[in-house]
Amino acid sequence: MDRGTKFRYILSAAFLIALLVAVGVSQNEPKQGRNLCTGKPGGNAVVLIDWSDDINPTTFKAIKDRMEKIVLDDSKVKPNDRVSVFLLTDDFSKVKPVFDFCRPITGGNPLTTNPQVQQAFQLFFEKRLKEGLSQKPAEVASSPLLEMISTLGRTNYFNENRRSLFVFSDLLQYNKDSVNLYSACAGDGSPKAKAELALNTYRKNSQTYPQIQLSRDVKVELHQIPRPKEKNIQQACITAFWGEAFGQSTPMFDPLP
Repeated sequence: MDRGTKFRYILSAAFLIALLVAVGVSQNEPKQGRNLCTGKPGGNAVVLIDWSDDINPTTFKAIKDRMEKIVLDDSKVKPNDRVSVFLLTDDFSKVKPVFDFCRPITGGNPLTTNPQVQQAFQLFFEKRLKEGLSQKPAEVASSPLLEMISTLGRTNYFNENRRSLFVFSDLLQYNKDSVNLYSACAGDGSPKAKAELALNTYRKNSQTYPQIQLSRDVKVELHQIPRPKEKNIQQACITAFWGEAFGQSTPMFDPLP
């Protein structure tokens, strides 16, 4: 056997071994479930959308576009992270996500991955995400954001090692039984002092959900919906209020257009 023929045999054998190893690995990998999660999710991304007041079409589109950008950003939501989208409600016995799927794994071994299948997964994910974001929530008489976030913090939607919370809201907490930021942050006076007084009022009046309890490692982003009609409300007061409310988890503020 000449050297060239021997080399081709060795190369063919090496390729065959690599192919068999790849197939064996793929067979032993966790299967993808109905929620698009492959085995145990790698992280949790919880989204809370507050539609307690009307949202104009421009802002509605901005919410959808920004949410899709977040989900496809590897620095925020990685493949196989579980994404759960909730709509604000004042009935905490019915806190269920309108969308609850993992971002599909689009990588894989090049010898066994079918790009068309991966693309189909991605298109399905985007379609279901849009359907979830397009649902109109039930009528909510108040805006109990603090209570809702506190409720979510006590669920299994923050169980994984990598956890994040994305809130889309005007951030105007309103609950006659706890605290009303419409009045607390209006008028003259120190924004920080007003924020501290409002948070103390909430903690005093709300017995069921005394405060938000999120671990330090939970990344929080607050995407604020504009309310041009509420010009008398101090933005600095709102920012200070939520900064204090989250305690150890420092939120990032990112207003919507």
